[in-house]
Amino acid sequence: MAGDTKQDLFFVRRNTNRNEVHYQIGIAGDTSTPVGANPISGYWQMHEKGPGVTEPITVFEQMAFGVGPQRVEGNRVFFHLTGMPDREIRVEHTGNPERPYAAHISINGADAELKDFYVFAEAAFLMPKVKYFEIHGLRNGEAVTERINK
Repeated sequence: MAGDTKQDLFFVRRNTNRNEVHYQIGIAGDTSTPVGANPISGYWQMHEKGPGVTEPITVFEQMAFGVGPQRVEGNRVFFHLTGMPDREIRVEHTGNPERPYAAHISINGADAELKDFYVFAEAAFLMPKVKYFEIHGLRNGEAVTERINK
């Protein structure tokens, strides 16, 4: 559709390097509604290679960083990240034209706006082994964090 845009929602940082996985929503410019049945997508922001360098998430990386099945209900999208299937993410319209959508997740048992994840992993034979991850967000304007040990 002409005028469609994408808005970043949140990202994943890791201890292994400065590259980040960013997640975004496709928005129909004429209606500000999510585009299609799968409006959420992810991509690499390759800070190690230089400013503005992006790459797609590979098929192999989808196991950790992929977007699971999506459910669109009006101006809301519900999904899970494949690396964290037990925690639903809800994306909804904010009413703010400068940042029309925000992601929400449960942090410490209560709803919060999702800002980012931090993943700490150690080298292993085929794939790094995740030791813990942290979920960072905002609740009532205050920073909240939950650490989950693996």
